[in-house]
Amino acid sequence: MFCRTCGNPMPDNVPSCPSCGMPATGAAPASGAPVQVAVGVAQPGAPLQASVGTLVGSILVTMFCCLPFGIVSIVYACKANSAAGIGNRALMESAQRTAVGWIIASVASGAVFFVLYIALVVMATALEGV
Repeated sequence: MFCRTCGNPMPDNVPSCPSCGMPATGAAPASGAPVQVAVGVAQPGAPLQASVGTLVGSILVTMFCCLPFGIVSIVYACKANSAAGIGNRALMESAQRTAVGWIIASVASGAVFFVLYIALVVMATALEGV
């Protein structure tokens, strides 16, 4: 058998991998038989990775929509990246959801201010001729 975590060979009758200490219940068979792995489920020891799009989106809304809300979304996107670095999936997902919420709030407020600006310009132009 081979350890699924570190990939080192291990005897069939040991309770855990002698190299990394992971339980042998998840060991892969030594034969070339295919191993079923659940898609989308992080394997033990696999590093987490936060979405890069969240940070990019946060930076873009900061530059083009609403500075205060964009800054808050950048903070939460960075918090998600830090949580992914230490392997805390719950904190990473929570921070990403919060960052996306602030991105949406920033885009919505930017759109509202844009519409108000256009309305004021149209009204000022209409009143200029009076």
